[in-house]
Amino acid sequence: MINHRLLKAVITGNEASQKPDDTVGDEIAAHRRFHRMAERDVSDWLYVRLLSNAVKEETVFTGEIFDINRAGMRVRLIENGAAAFIPGSLIVDNKERIECSGELGVVNIDKVREYQLGDSFEVKLTEVRTATRQLVARPVQQFPAPKAEVSVEEKA
Repeated sequence: MINHRLLKAVITGNEASQKPDDTVGDEIAAHRRFHRMAERDVSDWLYVRLLSNAVKEETVFTGEIFDINRAGMRVRLIENGAAAFIPGSLIVDNKERIECSGELGVVNIDKVREYQLGDSFEVKLTEVRTATRQLVARPVQQFPAPKAEVSVEEKA
């Protein structure tokens, strides 16, 4: 609007009624941030409503990893664009077997790299939290416990 008024003043040859100052830029940035947060909240709410039956139906989605942190990883569901969280406890039961490194962008299971940023794989939603507008998922692929080595006493 400010630009429009400045252009109109130049075209008509009049003095500009309003000139931009530093506070206008800060105010516009604050409004843009507020609108982005509101848009994200609405989209999260719509995804929760859309996917509320996916847990019961055990729908399989393709998820692409876009964030890894110590607690697990976040994936974007390719079919609809929703974001879901996969906690480490839903990848493997034993927390000593899994290492999620946000700095390296990898998830190691039994010291073997199984997932990294950008990987796509099949996931199922396990929980849709309507109060917090969160989707929780787990990978379809299971990682069974490693076979324990047979001890000498058990052989005898």
